[in-house]
Amino acid sequence: MSFVKYQHYLARKHMSWFSNPDLTNSFWSLTEMTLLDNMQLTEIGGQNHLYESEKLPRNFVEKEILGKVETDFFDARGRAVVDKSVRISGDRQAVRRYAAAQILRDGYLHKRLVQFEQDLRFLAKEMDLERIWQVDKLPEKGGRKRASALLASGLIELDEMAASLKDHVVTFVDRPEGDLLLPDRGLVQIYEEYGKLRTDGMKSASLKIYIPIAPDAALKLFRPPKKSSFPNRTRMSDETYVLFLKNLGFNAKQFVVGTKAVLTATDWNSVPYFDPHAERISMIMQLKKGGVFDGIIADFHAAMMSDHPLAKIREWFYEEKFVPAMNKLFNPDNDPRAETISFPL
Repeated sequence: MSFVKYQHYLARKHMSWFSNPDLTNSFWSLTEMTLLDNMQLTEIGGQNHLYESEKLPRNFVEKEILGKVETDFFDARGRAVVDKSVRISGDRQAVRRYAAAQILRDGYLHKRLVQFEQDLRFLAKEMDLERIWQVDKLPEKGGRKRASALLASGLIELDEMAASLKDHVVTFVDRPEGDLLLPDRGLVQIYEEYGKLRTDGMKSASLKIYIPIAPDAALKLFRPPKKSSFPNRTRMSDETYVLFLKNLGFNAKQFVVGTKAVLTATDWNSVPYFDPHAERISMIMQLKKGGVFDGIIADFHAAMMSDHPLAKIREWFYEEKFVPAMNKLFNPDNDPRAETISFPL
């Protein structure tokens, strides 16, 4: 893996659609809260070993999977810009596959997976689950490569993930004001709408995605109600633009691409962002919601304490094991001033 080249999580060609009139490229850095001007597209939007696995030939994902995904999407985008709609079924599928790929090839997701592994190792020790989770068999080093391999395996199964979007239509969205921006994730998933937070996954019928394809255009993926009609082309209103901009911050992690004029005119202090602390908690809570801990509790009850009520053992586990371990994870120094994390059973 030492010879793997810099791998992009946002295609250079996609970024180029948001260049300035003089064809230079501008970015807004969210880490430095400043404008990055005259940037080379080869120098931003990627990292080494993003989606690579020692079980695959070097650069396999990039050459054999993402190459076609991007080419098909670029062609579909070109026709959409001319026709102001997505008319061909193959183009609609190309957009769906591109959206699924962008969700998987996220550079920030790679970092979260590395942190997630470290968090699980800590929780296993605190909750006496080291033997059950076999964390002792997982080397402490190599977390970045394991996260890379996990993203690679997901991209290999891209069509399976894209299938969850098969009922999502693809429409063209016009924004004549030319003030659309592109987050480094490559798309804007709607996480907050009308004051309510949404946690739509890929299989959610209410998942809604905008893919900006130019300062004045985007492609929208959404699932319409059954037997309802929908326009192939819509204009993004100012109200919807406010919604778009709010969710832009929830999707961008390191930078936003756009024309210099729009980037400098945007009030970045008013744009909301995901709390990394909350995101970290969210990944662990997905295990809880998925029944991982309840399964451990049920096995323990059946093997060791079947004469005790399962509900009581479950209550004991969460109150005496899970909640204290989580609070120690996020407050390792036991600072009495730190906010206590509580979880509904």
